[in-house]
Amino acid sequence: ASLSQGGVQTRVELDPHSKRFSMQLVWDESSPNVSAQKSLPPSPTLLSSTSAQPIQSPEAASSPSTNASGLREYTLEEIAKHNKENDCWVIINGQVIDATSFLKDHPGGKKPILIYAGRDASAEFNMLHKPDVIEKYAPKTIIGVVKGGEAAIAAAKPAHAESAPQHASSHQVSHVSAEGVVARAKPPSTTPSNVQSWNSGGTANVLPEERSKSTFNLEKMINYLDGGEQVTKRKRWIRSPLKDVNVEDKYFWHSPAEYMKQHVRHFIKVHEAWWDDYIPTRSDVQLMSESAALQGSLMNHYGLFLPTIATHGNVEQVMHWASRAIKMQIIGSYAQTELGHGSNVRGLQTTAVYDKSTEEFVLNTPTLQSMKWWPGTLGKIATHAVVYAQLIINGKEYGVHAFMLQLRDENHTPLSGIELGDLGPKLGDHANDTGYMRLKDVRIPRDYLLSKYQSVTPEGEYVVTEAKKKNSKLHYTTMIYTRGSMIKTAGNYLARAVTIATRYSCVRRQGFINSKDADSYKSEERKIIDYQVQRYRIFRQMALAYAIRFTGDWMKKQFNEMEGGQEKIGTNEERLVNIDALPDIAATSAGLKALSTFLASQGIEDCRKCCGGNGYLLSSGVAAIAADYVWQTTAEGDWIILMLQTARMLVRSLQSAAQGHVAEGPLDYLAPLKEKGFRLDRVPVPKGQFDDLHFLLNLFKFQSLHSVVRVGEDLQTKLGSGLPFDEAWNA
Repeated sequence: ASLSQGGVQTRVELDPHSKRFSMQLVWDESSPNVSAQKSLPPSPTLLSSTSAQPIQSPEAASSPSTNASGLREYTLEEIAKHNKENDCWVIINGQVIDATSFLKDHPGGKKPILIYAGRDASAEFNMLHKPDVIEKYAPKTIIGVVKGGEAAIAAAKPAHAESAPQHASSHQVSHVSAEGVVARAKPPSTTPSNVQSWNSGGTANVLPEERSKSTFNLEKMINYLDGGEQVTKRKRWIRSPLKDVNVEDKYFWHSPAEYMKQHVRHFIKVHEAWWDDYIPTRSDVQLMSESAALQGSLMNHYGLFLPTIATHGNVEQVMHWASRAIKMQIIGSYAQTELGHGSNVRGLQTTAVYDKSTEEFVLNTPTLQSMKWWPGTLGKIATHAVVYAQLIINGKEYGVHAFMLQLRDENHTPLSGIELGDLGPKLGDHANDTGYMRLKDVRIPRDYLLSKYQSVTPEGEYVVTEAKKKNSKLHYTTMIYTRGSMIKTAGNYLARAVTIATRYSCVRRQGFINSKDADSYKSEERKIIDYQVQRYRIFRQMALAYAIRFTGDWMKKQFNEMEGGQEKIGTNEERLVNIDALPDIAATSAGLKALSTFLASQGIEDCRKCCGGNGYLLSSGVAAIAADYVWQTTAEGDWIILMLQTARMLVRSLQSAAQGHVAEGPLDYLAPLKEKGFRLDRVPVPKGQFDDLHFLLNLFKFQSLHSVVRVGEDLQTKLGSGLPFDEAWNA
């Protein structure tokens, strides 16, 4: 319909099929009342009273083409014009979405949408959303469909193109046109050869020749390191989905958001085929972690969140949450650390107060220091979290407990009372959305307390199991397991760095073999691996990598013995069959985690330096390892703090040994203290040859005995002066 009045023509369109309503005002140029303005675009806020659809832009109103469903059809060229913040269209699964008014409400912010303004965003959308989420929550944003459908979209893309923005490789050459547009050229071709040329470094034969010098069977060595032939087969099966994963361009991704997006994309692609019929063991998760081509946020889901449910949830809770978590129907975070508290878990300030009138727990982070701070997966991706909080019933404190909490709704919007965010760019580990969380009067049902070892009745009675009565620190087990797994991980990361440094040192030549007779610049140069100093630096780290790996295997054995050999992480089988071993394992894993991560981070950095200036390039691999790994020296507790936890255990063991109680195993070197009239200077010094492992072990025991006894004597002196224990320990 059309109506002209006062020089203004009003055009109204109503589509009976789609129930879309649009209005356009046009000034009649022939009218004497019209100024220089030509037309007024439709009001962006005027909505139909029946369909609540947005008023279409002039391009939409003027397009006569519709499909069988009555939706307007737009060409890709038309859609591409709407590529600004105040006029933003995107394509999602063939539908044209006017996201302009939705930008401010998008839970992930406007930037992820604006990146694809005027373009197809289907791949990125489908990674994180259910197919019906737009129709369910934002139907008014659907303004039409792509003319020609998916075929037109596919035809418009280059055969090699990904939906994500592309980045130049390290060998690509860029040219700038007169308009300032950068066009990337193809990378220069290289030809493997044994002779130097324009396209070859002449090193194709170097590594094969070095490998041919080995004096052991490679497959047998692999089996030995893995723990047996069957473990090697399982490791290769676990790695098999990676054959189609290519992330060689990862060092050129422009932002942490890009890292995280690619991590989620590849993680889901690798795992989704196995969700329905495969439950991983803890060893499987360890192998997955070792094999990961792109470490990141979702590894926290399998490595921390899921094991916590299995370890601390009762049968009903495991059936409800673990089964969904395995299939990634929910994605979880492990929310323990706070801004003001990390290693001192007992001092956490997040509270869970029981309200028996509603049979609910009320969660709060009442102060700035009590906000959850550092949990991975929390900032962007997680839908749920295991939250560690102080349980309070009728004003009485019952200590730290684990609670299940849903964080975001189906539209990935934080639920009422929950504030979530990302901590921002870090030194490395960019694919992990390290986040924060604040809670204000968030209510959860009574059965959201993970209740394998304790529960709260509707009346507010706190009930504990016999296992919890025996050891009140059972809620620390996830943290203990995590520390233990990080020991072997340290060896694996160091081994990667050693491998890169070794290969580089074999290929790189520097310095003439005989400098006096080198009468030409073409005289043969020495491989830097043949320099004694370089070999010492690399082989030292190689030996350390093996030592840390074997120590990690030993730590895993201690866990298995404590659990009776059970490893499944998605079941509720009773795990702690030897609960008496928990305190020693906790102290041992703390110290070994601290030492191994510190040594690994230092070793990785030395391997980077062994590669000279090339080690500074991210494309070398070793520089990225150094940046991505270093956080593990402070994860789950700063390494010095964890070493002090082990020191406390050693002091207690020293006191116990002086009373005649010495446990077998790693602390058996304290046995001399049982002797009457023990004196440190009477303990004989071990004698032997340094190629005798038994002699080396006795030397370590001798040194450990001296160190522990002297620290104990110093502590006793301070206690004897009247200082309280905590003051004496800190003196």
